[in-house]
Amino acid sequence: MKILIFLNKFVTYLMIEKKKLFLLIFFFLFLFLKTIHSNEFSSSKNIVSYNDLIKIKNIYYSKYTNKLYTGKIEGLIEGFFLDGKRHGEFFKYYNDGKILSKINYFDNKLNGTWIEFYRNGNILVKKNYKNNKLDGEYTDYYSFGQKLSKRFYVQSKLEGMYLEFYKNGQLHIKANFKNNILDGEYIAYHEYEVNIVEQIKKKKYYKLGRLNGNYLEFDERGILRKEGIYVNGKLEGEFFNYDADGNILKKIIYKNGTLVKIFTMKNKNVR
Repeated sequence: MKILIFLNKFVTYLMIEKKKLFLLIFFFLFLFLKTIHSNEFSSSKNIVSYNDLIKIKNIYYSKYTNKLYTGKIEGLIEGFFLDGKRHGEFFKYYNDGKILSKINYFDNKLNGTWIEFYRNGNILVKKNYKNNKLDGEYTDYYSFGQKLSKRFYVQSKLEGMYLEFYKNGQLHIKANFKNNILDGEYIAYHEYEVNIVEQIKKKKYYKLGRLNGNYLEFDERGILRKEGIYVNGKLEGEFFNYDADGNILKKIIYKNGTLVKIFTMKNKNVR
């Protein structure tokens, strides 16, 4: 009899412990699933945008911790920060998600290529930086893809040849810069509907940013229409106006940029 009672109690104990075991397993399974869900929610919740940062003296801090921010940002501006400094490629987007610009940083300074885009996806401008300063080729474009201008920079100063183009691709201006100042020959060209002619419209010379030397203007047929001389940015001496046949219409005398006398020609005689 005692054995039966013992067996009955033992079976009851096992059933109770089995329930406890199931409850314990269920409890740990619940905690495990909750942890996974919490991590997923946390990772989605912790997406940081540019608006979540504070910029102080060109260094970026987390708005919520006031600590130097390290990590990536997402949204209309995407990129990576290291100890509050921009590092690597940064992307900016239009509100519709199309790319606006692609910029390169190293240690919070502009370094490498900077490309901006029109909304249609064509390049607006492509330029290069070195230690936060323009350095190298700079090219911008019309919205339909045709090149607008091409120039070169050294330490953010224009240096060397400058080219500008009409919408049809014809050369418009060819000039030269030295230490960010016009220096040397400057030529402007006429625009033609058919890109088969390259005709000079104006030809002049600069020295340290001032007009110096011969000044010439031509019509679309290449006939000289105006001619004079500049000295230190001012007209000096005789300045001629010609008709379409190359005959002198006017002769104007300048001294130190001031008009002195005008001679009007008629039948090749001075009036």
